[in-house]
Amino acid sequence: MKDYENKFMEILRYMGFIKEEKVKIQRFMGGLLSFYSDKIQLDDLKNLEKAIRKYKHLYEYNKRR
Repeated sequence: MKDYENKFMEILRYMGFIKEEKVKIQRFMGGLLSFYSDKIQLDDLKNLEKAIRKYKHLYEYNKRR
C-alpha cells in the first residue's frame, strides 16, 4: 500500500501538466484493485489527499479482517 502511494506521488511530480484534482484522483484509483476503487468512488472526493486517506483506511480495515 505505502509503496504504491510513494511511487504514485513520485511519478506525479513529473506530471506537472496534471492540474485538476479529479484527474489526479482518477489516475491514483486506476492503479488500485477494483474493490478499493469502487468504494472510494462512492464518496465525492475533492482532492487527492482525501482519496489516499480513504484508501489507507479501507486497506487497514480489510487487513484486520
